[in-house]
Amino acid sequence: MRKEIVLVVVIASLAGICNFGFFLGTVFFLRFDLERLHRRLLCETDHEALLQACREVSQQAMAGEMKSRSYRTRCFVFSTPAAAKFPKPIRDLRPRHVMVGRDGHVRLEMFSGWSPFGVCAYPEGYEKRFPKAKYRDRKLIDGLWYYDVEYLHFPEEYDEAIDDLLRKCGKLREGIDGDSGVVEETHGQ
Repeated sequence: MRKEIVLVVVIASLAGICNFGFFLGTVFFLRFDLERLHRRLLCETDHEALLQACREVSQQAMAGEMKSRSYRTRCFVFSTPAAAKFPKPIRDLRPRHVMVGRDGHVRLEMFSGWSPFGVCAYPEGYEKRFPKAKYRDRKLIDGLWYYDVEYLHFPEEYDEAIDDLLRKCGKLREGIDGDSGVVEETHGQ
């Protein structure tokens, strides 16, 4: 009887250690994935080309050629069939969802759930920004705004962390209407 109890305790302990290891591995992977997605969106993407692609989608929606709704374009690391509907700069970015609004704005969500972030693109001359109250956003270029739930928790510290990332990849510029912003793409110059 004593041997059976010891065996059960050893097996339960090993199972607990394995579960804890799996949990830590998952957290590590998610953190790595978030950093990779932030870098892809903020540093590796041609923001001007992305804005033009989003405006193309907006024009299609406003003309009735595309429905105003949410399109799931990525499941984990795999593209979905809906992704093929979008212009190349959007497909290259590989957002998780593309939300097309009735008013013409397009939101690309890179990560959803407990730490959503992405960009909102607006048609030329669009007066208001979305989402206004839910997340704080910051201007990348005219018509393209970055949003992130992390701004709700530590707005100043997180803004500085984003500035650091943009500075490291050469896209930060100071003094745009009194706010930090992102330099425009200078490919080929």
